[in-house]
Amino acid sequence: MKQIKEEIELHMRSLSDLYFSSKPMREYAHLFIAEKLKEPMVFGALIVWHYRLFGGMGDEIQRVAAGIELLILSSDILDDLQDQDAPAKPWMQIPEPEAMNVVMGLLLIGQQAIIHGAAEADIRLQASELVQEKLLCSLNGQMTDIRNEMQDIEHYVEMTKEKSASLFVMSCGLGALYARGRRHPAVEEYAEYMGLSAQLSNDCKDLFNWEEKNDFTARKRTLPMLYLLDSVEGPDLWVKDYIEKGTIPAEMEINESLFKDLCDRYGVVLYSQVQIQVYFYEFMERFAAVPETAGKKEEFLREFAVRVEPDHA
Repeated sequence: MKQIKEEIELHMRSLSDLYFSSKPMREYAHLFIAEKLKEPMVFGALIVWHYRLFGGMGDEIQRVAAGIELLILSSDILDDLQDQDAPAKPWMQIPEPEAMNVVMGLLLIGQQAIIHGAAEADIRLQASELVQEKLLCSLNGQMTDIRNEMQDIEHYVEMTKEKSASLFVMSCGLGALYARGRRHPAVEEYAEYMGLSAQLSNDCKDLFNWEEKNDFTARKRTLPMLYLLDSVEGPDLWVKDYIEKGTIPAEMEINESLFKDLCDRYGVVLYSQVQIQVYFYEFMERFAAVPETAGKKEEFLREFAVRVEPDHA
């Protein structure tokens, strides 16, 4: 994984230098890429892993993987600009119009790298269709998330499929596509469940992240929050007014201790872990059904640090 990350990094930088003739654009791109490199290159690595799984040869796939990571970076920056909840990020410390310009550039560069990742016109067309299909799907989910419109857990799961799981489908699907010359519906199906499990795990982590952002104070309707909203009763019904209207009793102070107590009493983390397990096992069942994955389960779980249970306080 380390070697793949280093190779993807080199391609990300070279792609930005190739397509950004503006010096400020290049400088911002390198700054943003450096920030991105503090995280695992999961999506790029998923492309490479699936490409190898289905018999793909050669190193050109790493340029495609770099393209995906640039797309993901542009999505992350856009998410932060919209939510205004990550002030320490470098893209939050420059004028927003300039940040948005770089976002659009990274998005276009990523697509260029992906489309030109194969010589065959048919594969390029299929890759373009898959990327645009899943990016549009993700943007639709992002709009629902921005508006915080999820009324129940079922609605939230549908939003997560669109916003987050679609990016896993895009990455796994592209790796299989470039190796096989055609899309692999079974891979795209298990990738969706992998994405659901991963996003719900992140939701649980954000429950107790009071230093940077917290879904309770932000009144975000994530799966754990929707479960809490549906569960509170008696003297805790103020939670409904808080999530829906932002109002709290005059004598009450919202703090981490209060929230942890609510989560403990209503079993929020336990419920969330059960849901993560449900989607994780749906993912593993579908993963095992693909013949090429035989004997690859442990390698896959190790490489991508797939966990059933999230970290929590």
